[in-house]
Amino acid sequence: MADWSVEDHDAFLQLLDEASRSRASPSETWSTISAKLNKSQEELQGHAFQYFLTLQQATLAVVEGEGGVPELRMDPPLSLPPPSTPWTPSSDAKFESLLLKYPPACETRWEKIALELGDSKTADDVRNHYGELVRDICEIELGGVGR
Repeated sequence: MADWSVEDHDAFLQLLDEASRSRASPSETWSTISAKLNKSQEELQGHAFQYFLTLQQATLAVVEGEGGVPELRMDPPLSLPPPSTPWTPSSDAKFESLLLKYPPACETRWEKIALELGDSKTADDVRNHYGELVRDICEIELGGVGR
């Protein structure tokens, strides 16, 4: 994934805001933003997903009483490394049960889940996999599957 400067991120947010007021399809929206920022649609969607995670974490921090208004800048930009081992239906099922065992309030949630999963999964692998599930759920709920 290409690096994102503060200017890129600010332009991205402005273009998303403009897109929210248009009647363009999601596909047209990503194409337009891609052309204007000179980034691939995959890069845009990855950045959007990382920004979504940042917003989600900030929201949880506020809800859990961990401070005031969060800073939502993406400095430095985040990137997702590939997982160390593939996820299987069995490891997915165990992962989902461990999400219930270790709620978001657990400070070492990802480390504990990774340890119990074994299979050489790291805390980052687990956190990233959770993010992928959240993205998939959002996509399904927004009707993005099968387009």
